[in-house]
Amino acid sequence: MLRRLTAYIADKSRRTPFLTAAVRSESRDVGLILVAAVFPVQLVAALVCVPARDTPALTAVGLLAGSWLAIGLTELTGKPGSTTTTLGVFALAIA
Repeated sequence: MLRRLTAYIADKSRRTPFLTAAVRSESRDVGLILVAAVFPVQLVAALVCVPARDTPALTAVGLLAGSWLAIGLTELTGKPGSTTTTLGVFALAIA
């Protein structure tokens, strides 16, 4: 059932009108921005929660930082415009 759900989500994401050829060709740039800019800022925000002893915020922000890293690395290493079932399952698990 999970395989059918992720295949359905992947199929719908391929059909969305905002994923034009120009956006698909820029997936490596988006991946680089996520890994180089978004992930470090989110990780610093998570580490700020440690001295504040805010465990729920640390958990939430840390999971978000990890998800940005995973999405960014997938965009960097994947073929532009392609979808992966693994990333879809990961996104469902993080949500």
